[in-house]
Amino acid sequence: MASPWRGVPSACTAAQAASGVRRGGGHALFCPAPLDLAADSTEEVCCSLGLYRKHGRNATHVIPPTADRRQVPHPAARVVDECYQNTSASPACCFNSCGHHGACDRSVCRCAPRWKGIDCLEAEATPARPEMEEGGEGLKFVYVFSPPNRWGFQQLRQRQTLMNSYDTEYHLLRRLLSDWRVRTLNPSQAALFYVPTWAVHLWGNVAFPAHDVWTLGRLGVWLDSQETFHQLLAKFNSSLARRFLFFYGGDKGACHVAREVGASRPTFLTHFGLQVPVEFMGKPHLFRPTAGCTRKACALKSMSSVCHAPRDVVMPFYAAWGHDQEWPHAAGRQAEGSKWACELFFAGRYKSANPMYSQGVRQAVFSVHNRTPGFCLRTKAPAEYWRKSRFCLCPSGGGFGDRLQQSLRLGCVPLIMQPYVTQPLEDVVPYSEFSLRVDLADLHVLPRILASVSNDQHARLRRGVMKYRAAFNWHDGYGKAYESSIYALCLRAELSLGRCNHFRPVFRLS
Repeated sequence: MASPWRGVPSACTAAQAASGVRRGGGHALFCPAPLDLAADSTEEVCCSLGLYRKHGRNATHVIPPTADRRQVPHPAARVVDECYQNTSASPACCFNSCGHHGACDRSVCRCAPRWKGIDCLEAEATPARPEMEEGGEGLKFVYVFSPPNRWGFQQLRQRQTLMNSYDTEYHLLRRLLSDWRVRTLNPSQAALFYVPTWAVHLWGNVAFPAHDVWTLGRLGVWLDSQETFHQLLAKFNSSLARRFLFFYGGDKGACHVAREVGASRPTFLTHFGLQVPVEFMGKPHLFRPTAGCTRKACALKSMSSVCHAPRDVVMPFYAAWGHDQEWPHAAGRQAEGSKWACELFFAGRYKSANPMYSQGVRQAVFSVHNRTPGFCLRTKAPAEYWRKSRFCLCPSGGGFGDRLQQSLRLGCVPLIMQPYVTQPLEDVVPYSEFSLRVDLADLHVLPRILASVSNDQHARLRRGVMKYRAAFNWHDGYGKAYESSIYALCLRAELSLGRCNHFRPVFRLS
C-alpha cells in the first residue's frame, strides 16, 4: 500500500517537469515533479532553495523569497547570535547537539554511521531503546520523521534569525525534540507522527497554491520510501492519515492543499482557521457543503476542501515577550472605570482592491464607523493606543492576522470580528473570558454593543486577558504557547482525556 499523499498533484505536469519550468502567476517556477528524491539537478536545487523568476522589462532576475516576499526583521533589529547564517560549528547551534552522535555542520546535523534523524538520536538498525529517552515522564505520543535537510530546514538555518512571526514551526520543533514527556524515538509507541514541511522557508509566507501542494506531494513520495511508514500503515490502516501532522505556517495556512488531499486529509497545524474553502474567504456565508462530490465542479463545496477542519490545530504565530514588554505593567496600568481615550481602536491597512482581504471586515468597519465618536480607526498609531483603549479590533488580514496577539500582549480586550474563523487554541483557552466577538452583520449596532458592556464586565474581561495571554506567548520562560499547543495535539491523539490532563497548562493572572 502506498502513501496516501503520493498521488497529490505536483506543481508541474510531466512535460513541465521534464523542462523544469512551470508558468503561472506571471512567473516561471522551477519545480520538477517529486519523483527522484536523490536528484540534484539545477531545477531541483532551484526548487529546494525556493527560487522563482521575476520577469522585468529588460531582464529576468532570480530572487529568493526571503529577499522579496517574506517579512523579515530589519537588519538593525536583528539579534545576531553565533548560529546566525551558520557562522559557527558549535554543537549548540544544532538540535540536541546532534545527540553526540554526529557533527554540527552549518547548524545542521551530519550523523555518524549507524545514527539518523534530525538530531542523530535514532539508531539505524535497531529500534529505539527506552534508555535513549532520558528525562521526563509522560505519554511519549509524538514521533518525528526527518526528511532531507535540504528540503527547507537548511535554508531556514542559513537565512533566519529565528525571531520572526513565520518561524513558529522551528520553535515548536526545537522544544518538542527535547521534550521526552511527549517525544518518542520508537514509532510503534507513538499516536501522532510529525513531518516537518518548512514550507514558509521554501516558498515564502505568500506561496503559489502549486508550491504548497508540491511540498506535500514530495513528502508523500519520501514517506513511501521509508520502511517505518509502511509498518505504521499496516498497524493503523485507514486511520493513519489523520495521525500525521504537517505544519503550514503561511498566511493562508493549509488552504491550498486542503482540496487536494480529500479523504486522506492529515492533521494540519496552521495559524489560519478559516472554516470554508479559501475561495469563500470574503463571503463565507455562501458556502454550502455537499458530501460525496465526484465532479470537479462541486469539489469546492466538499467539507474536505475547507481550509480548517475540526481536527486541525490553529496555533498562535511565533511571538515571545517578557514581563517588561507587555502592558499594562505596574507603571502604566489604566485604572478600571477611568475614562478611556478610545472605545474601539484599530491601526492598519484597510484599503484593498481584493474583496477577500480581511474578509471585508476592515473595509466595512472604516466605511461605517470612520466618524463614530470614540472609534479610533487609523492607518498608523503609537502603541500607547493599545493600553488606552477599551476594546481593540482584531480582524484577519490577507490570511491570519496579528492583532489578537498584539492586543493580548498590550493589555487591550480583543474585539474579534473574523467570520467563520477558528481562533488559535480555541479548544484550550476560554475565549469568552477575555474577548468579545461580534458578527459582521451587527456592524451598524456596534457602538450599542460595546456600550452595553459594563465596567465590571469589562474588568473581568481584562483580568482574563492578563490570565490567558501566556497561551499566545512563545517565550521559553514566561510563555505557555508551547505547552498549550502540546495539549491541543494530545487531544487529537485519540487518547483518553484523563491522560491528556497531564499536559494541560495552568494559567494564572500575570
